[in-house]
Amino acid sequence: PTAGFQRWSEAVGLDDGPYFCLSASGLPMSAPRGAWDGAVGDLVRAIQSLGVRPVLLARDPHCQFLEEVARRVGGVYFGPEHEFRELWSLFRGAAFSVTGHFHYIIFGAMVGCPFVPMTNNNHKVSGACELLQWHRTEPFDATWLKHGQAEIVAEARRILNERVELSRSLIERSNRLRSDVAKLGERIAEIARRAKGERAPATVGPS
Repeated sequence: PTAGFQRWSEAVGLDDGPYFCLSASGLPMSAPRGAWDGAVGDLVRAIQSLGVRPVLLARDPHCQFLEEVARRVGGVYFGPEHEFRELWSLFRGAAFSVTGHFHYIIFGAMVGCPFVPMTNNNHKVSGACELLQWHRTEPFDATWLKHGQAEIVAEARRILNERVELSRSLIERSNRLRSDVAKLGERIAEIARRAKGERAPATVGPS
């Protein structure tokens, strides 16, 4: 972790117990209103009942209402003042994430962070679930949290119970995909060289 992340982590007591991350792609319509914590706040409180502390990720402008959610539920706020690379350390230590952010799912998978997928405004999340061979390929509806809350909490409970196995599976799958992409890149480069009539670089073997 970066020095900045380490200082922040110690200041908010991130290591005091298990935590989960939640980001807000597709969730602003469920933000707090007046005295009501909103469907997002209700969902966070329900997941908290599993014994995990919430960390609300709000790097994007449309996610900033999560600062208010964090204040209301007693959670931790991870805002735009943080560096993007700090996400790696955050996800590495999390029990799981609840998110509709495509890149958060990818980053989390690379460090073994299981996830509860939420809808966004395209099909990228479903595609990521399929690529990662995740057990759930149909994201939960982020626009109807009240209806899906019980099922989301049940999914979070399942992940907690199977966290070690799921984390290992994500890391293995991510490594496999990374290797496949590297091989594909080499193949494309070879095809491009042949199209230009170039020879592949000479390989120097052991003496």
